[in-house]
Amino acid sequence: MARSARSKAHAVGTDLTKASGAARASGGDEDAHDDAAKPRRKRFHIPTLAALTADLRTLLLNAALLFVLLLIVPVVAVQFLHSQVIIQAFPVPAALAARGLTADVAANRLWDGLHDEVALADTAKEAIAAMPTSQRVDFAIPDSGISIDSLVYYVRHFFHAYQTRISGEFRCADATCAPEGMSLRLRVMRDQLDIIQMPPIGTEAEGDYFRDAAGRVLDLLDPFTAAAARAQTDPDAALATAERMVRMHHPDAVWAANLIGNIKLRQGDAAGAVIAYRNALALKPDFVVAATNLGVALVQAGQLDEAGKVFAGLEASDSDDQYLALGRSKLAQAKGDLDGAITLLMQAEALDPGTPKYFAIAGDAEFKAGHLDKAAEFATKALDVAPGNYDAVMLMIAVDTGQGNFDKAETVLARAVDAAPAVAEFQHQHASMLHVLDRSPEALVAIDAALKLSPGITSWQVTRADILLSLSRAEEARAQAALVVAVEPANAEAWLIEGQALAALNRVDEARNAYKTAMAHDTGGYASAAKGYLTVLDQTAKQTAPPG
Repeated sequence: MARSARSKAHAVGTDLTKASGAARASGGDEDAHDDAAKPRRKRFHIPTLAALTADLRTLLLNAALLFVLLLIVPVVAVQFLHSQVIIQAFPVPAALAARGLTADVAANRLWDGLHDEVALADTAKEAIAAMPTSQRVDFAIPDSGISIDSLVYYVRHFFHAYQTRISGEFRCADATCAPEGMSLRLRVMRDQLDIIQMPPIGTEAEGDYFRDAAGRVLDLLDPFTAAAARAQTDPDAALATAERMVRMHHPDAVWAANLIGNIKLRQGDAAGAVIAYRNALALKPDFVVAATNLGVALVQAGQLDEAGKVFAGLEASDSDDQYLALGRSKLAQAKGDLDGAITLLMQAEALDPGTPKYFAIAGDAEFKAGHLDKAAEFATKALDVAPGNYDAVMLMIAVDTGQGNFDKAETVLARAVDAAPAVAEFQHQHASMLHVLDRSPEALVAIDAALKLSPGITSWQVTRADILLSLSRAEEARAQAALVVAVEPANAEAWLIEGQALAALNRVDEARNAYKTAMAHDTGGYASAAKGYLTVLDQTAKQTAPPG
């Protein structure tokens, strides 16, 4: 019986062990089931992250390149269509470099000359745009190696649309390479090569030399602007150029026809100007500038009704600008409507603010009407805008001298000389005014400055001789006057001054002959003055003659 009990206990232990094992097996299955039911977490390894970063970087880079492309294309197109003239640096000899005229400075001097010529032309037509290489900014996209200027360069060459470039060098006349003997040789490179050979510098001022060179460049690249600039100093040459442009159907022929009218109108040929302006309108019927000028020419020709019709047509076409207001003011002035003319001039100034000419024209109209105070007011307004405006300066001088205010006139001229030192006429007028005020030493400095700018004007040389005479420098005065009569033997004023100088040097017989020559060549004031001096000379000779 005991054995039987132990057997049962062993069986029960075995069953419990199996049950425990079964329970562990069952628990293990449940754990496995729970693990399968849960989502597995993805693990990001370094290679995977690097690949994603590379893809993102590629996407951003492509987007940036697309943006750059969209930016560059219009910029290149604009630069391609923009016809700019590039002035390259000129190699210069050591003698010029020692004077400060380096290669870059020489290019800038030519640039200055072009700017002066375009300003002198004073035309509404757009002129060439020039720029020295030293003043240019190279447009490039940072950290990309992409240069817009390079792209434009290669695009131009691909289409054979070459950019205009100006290069050159100074050539020596001899082994010493003196600056006075050097000459500038320019090369204007487009789709073809043009050579411009300048004469030696000589005694010409540096600014004038480069300005002459700029004029020759414009003759090649922009003949209309060159002719317009030359119209002030050499109207015949400008007229010939403009007429040739019209005959050859130049792209600027319509502007050339308008310039012909301007030159003829300035020369007093109103009928010829009317024909020229009508020719311009035949080439371009909606050319407002020529139409306005036609109205002005008709006013000057006395055809006021026709001028009124022209201006009425412009008003009907909504061509309301400063040119039309200026033209209508001239018509009003011709009809005796001074107040209406002034009102229209002020309308023109409001449409074109900062331009002194409207004030100057208004002042001139008041001056001609005898209203000196109002003329002075308008001249002052013009000079406040531009102290060097020629018309305003001359108007103010006329007002001041007419009222006997010579000191005030001298002040105006001094300001004008400071504002525009290159205007020789200002220097001459200033010298004359200083001479009137008995400030002869200053007058001599001023007249020398004027003659340095324009050495060939004999009337200014006569003024210089008179100033030297007032300074008791009789020998220099005689020599200066002699230079004038050698060129102009009939210049009575020069003979008169030479006679005075010879009398001061006690060369009585020569002085008498000079006075007689002045009387022979003039029947006005100089002859009368020479006769008076001759009488005084004869009386002095009798008083100093020995008795007997």
